[in-house]
Amino acid sequence: MPDVGVYCKAFYVEQLKAFPDWARFAARSKRDVQEIDGQDEEFERELRDTDYLFLHTNFVVTDGLFADEQIVFDRVTPEWETFCRTTLQFSVPDDLR
Repeated sequence: MPDVGVYCKAFYVEQLKAFPDWARFAARSKRDVQEIDGQDEEFERELRDTDYLFLHTNFVVTDGLFADEQIVFDRVTPEWETFCRTTLQFSVPDDLR
């Protein structure tokens, strides 16, 4: 069963790309499904700056609410955690701690 996690927050790709190592380690596309001639076809598409992704309490970024599916960025380093806390102002609300 997918892990919903305790908390996540949506950020625009543009905000996440401000992290210096984002381009090196982030998945460059996400999967989409489109029906073509009556069959579902899966394809990759580039993430746009105006798309949003979800940052979870474990500092993994996904393309959905589930913390363990559609992972876009999972290189959790002290620098990434600092970026999330300071630049993105990411923190778990007090009532969820």
